[in-house]
Amino acid sequence: MSTNEQYTVENGIIQNLGKFQGEAEYIPYFWSMNEFAINLSFVNGAEVYCTQIQETDVAVSSKLASLVGQWVCMEESENGFVYGVVKTQAEYDLLIDKHDKEWIDYQEYEDHSDQE
Repeated sequence: MSTNEQYTVENGIIQNLGKFQGEAEYIPYFWSMNEFAINLSFVNGAEVYCTQIQETDVAVSSKLASLVGQWVCMEESENGFVYGVVKTQAEYDLLIDKHDKEWIDYQEYEDHSDQE
């Protein structure tokens, strides 16, 4: 078990109770950079923040070394807990496609509703 400034980390997972409990040790770092992340707003109100992992991020956690070029995508639950997942480029592209399709479908529905 190690202590990462504010968090107690065991096997790379945050043990402390609270917002990041059970998440990878690097999730708070990426969450703090949300203003630079790609923000995907879904029709259901979900907000997903995605950041591509860079070489410079490896200084935060050595576990990121094998993940450079992949994406960390995070969202905050209604209860205030943050959940993060690493996605490959292909998985990230599918997420973008899903996001875009939802909004296209929603707009078509709205346009059709306005005509009735």
